Amino acid sequence: MEGNNYSLLLKLARRFVALRVEDARLMLAEKITLLLGAIAFIFVCFMLALTLLAMLTVVVGELLSEFMSPVFAFLISAGIIMVIIAIIVVWKKQLIINPIARFVSRLLLDEHKSLF
Repeated sequence: MEGNNYSLLLKLARRFVALRVEDARLMLAEKITLLLGAIAFIFVCFMLALTLLAMLTVVVGELLSEFMSPVFAFLISAGIIMVIIAIIVVWKKQLIINPIARFVSRLLLDEHKSLF
């Protein structure tokens, strides 16, 4: 009688461990999917922003070239881009690193909350 109880307990323990492993695998797949989706979204937004910035730079250069030499107009628009890059470099922790760290920590630590 006791042997039967122990074998049932062992069988249930094996089933429990198998279910926990399966749950961990599914959660890992979900987290990786969310992370890769976010990376793809950020990449597409980044590429679109670069395209927009290039177009705006040309527009500013063309507008300024009506009032001054085209060389100086495009140097001014390049200077604006350099200022934007300097701002990003100076505040990279607040603008880039902290949001990424918050997203990854929420992704790994929050189990059932919606991330988007």
